[in-house]
Amino acid sequence: MPEDIPHIFERFYKADASRSDNSFGLGLAIAKAVTERNGGTISVTSEPGGKTCFIVEFK
Repeated sequence: MPEDIPHIFERFYKADASRSDNSFGLGLAIAKAVTERNGGTISVTSEPGGKTCFIVEFK
């Protein structure tokens, strides 16, 4: 959902609270931390209908 985009890199954030899986919402926060510590950036775009694109750039 578009309203989730600003929050997905936050630790423990889960976009769909109804999921009953054993995840902790840390994966994207870890990816962001590792990327930034190595001089890169990570971003996301999402289109209606489910197409989501993550972009990781190192300079």
